[in-house]
Amino acid sequence: MVKKGTKKTSISQKKKKKTASTKKKTTQSRKKTTAKKATTNKVKNTASNTVKKKTETSKEKAKTEKNNIAPEIVKIDLPKKKEKINVEVVEVTNKQPKKNIRRKKSVSNVRKIERTKKNNFLSTIKKYKRKFKMYGLFGIITKRTLIIITISIIFLISLFVALKYVGPNTSTIDLQSISYDIDQLKTVRFNIDSSNEIVTSSKAYSNLTNYYVYDYENTFNIKEEWIKDAVIKYNKNNDGLYMAILPVSGHEEDIKKGVEKFLNKKKIDALYLEYDGYMFYINSSNNTSVVSKIKQTQIRVFDILEELNTNSIEERLGISSKLYTDYTVKVAMLRSEVTGYMIFKPKNKKSAEEIDKIMNEYFTKLEEEYQDDEEKLALIKNRYVGNYNGYLIYLLSRDNNLVMQLVQK
Repeated sequence: MVKKGTKKTSISQKKKKKTASTKKKTTQSRKKTTAKKATTNKVKNTASNTVKKKTETSKEKAKTEKNNIAPEIVKIDLPKKKEKINVEVVEVTNKQPKKNIRRKKSVSNVRKIERTKKNNFLSTIKKYKRKFKMYGLFGIITKRTLIIITISIIFLISLFVALKYVGPNTSTIDLQSISYDIDQLKTVRFNIDSSNEIVTSSKAYSNLTNYYVYDYENTFNIKEEWIKDAVIKYNKNNDGLYMAILPVSGHEEDIKKGVEKFLNKKKIDALYLEYDGYMFYINSSNNTSVVSKIKQTQIRVFDILEELNTNSIEERLGISSKLYTDYTVKVAMLRSEVTGYMIFKPKNKKSAEEIDKIMNEYFTKLEEEYQDDEEKLALIKNRYVGNYNGYLIYLLSRDNNLVMQLVQK
């Protein structure tokens, strides 16, 4: 009977050992799964996981102590300590780089703030940035200053455009070629000095007699003081008449009445024509031809001119060669005439002012010299003074506009 009991006890012990081993395996597998969960959830609630592990291990110990009395079971707790150490190491290694990054950022921000405080320019920029974010554009600049800035910018742009596209050209003038062209200039105007040529080229007259100032009142009922200039040719036998009169302003009607009295007395049916300020009375075999020749006459813009060099310019005009870099000056060859032109390229602004001053004095003297000659005085007073392309231009001519058109080509 004893043997049978021993066998039963051994079988029961074996069964107990098998259950214990299965329990150990389950506990170990549970430990492994908990360890894996702890590693995957590193950041989340590490403290709660460790507490759970402790409670689980304590419960398992209690169960094993109750079921297994043998001392061998207590030695299995060694891997638990290793797992705890591993978990703690992972947490420490993960936390360390985060702390280092935060320290670097805080240090760099502090340095930046110190730099901006030291640098006034950067601090003012940041100040204006804050104002702009809070209040907008008008927090930095007032409406009045903004209007002034916009107006000044528009003005500067318009000034730049005007100087670039509307301003005068800065290229040089070929004074030599211009001088040649000016000398040849003629204008289609009546030239009283061409009267003899008109009469002969028209072939409409024969044997005309010239009448002079002392004959005007007795023969044609016109007074000398009514006339600036005149050419009168008359043939008593065939009543051929060529009369060109430049009247004094305000005496046109006096001249008409006097000449018409003469024509009525002689019973001459003359053609009356007003052209280029002149009064014409024509009686010929071909009045149309005579009128055509009158309108074809050309008057020279300048009289016969002579060119002055630097020395003669200083003698005649009083202008030193030190004041200009380029020039062309021509004046009337006959001292009784006043026509001419003077073109200078001054060295600088001060030289231009000096030349202009000297030329004004020169023209003032001419006006005094020819104050009794209405025609020449009119030419002097109607002179052209201007600045073109950096050149000072002075013109005394019978058609200043025509000369300037040629210069500006």
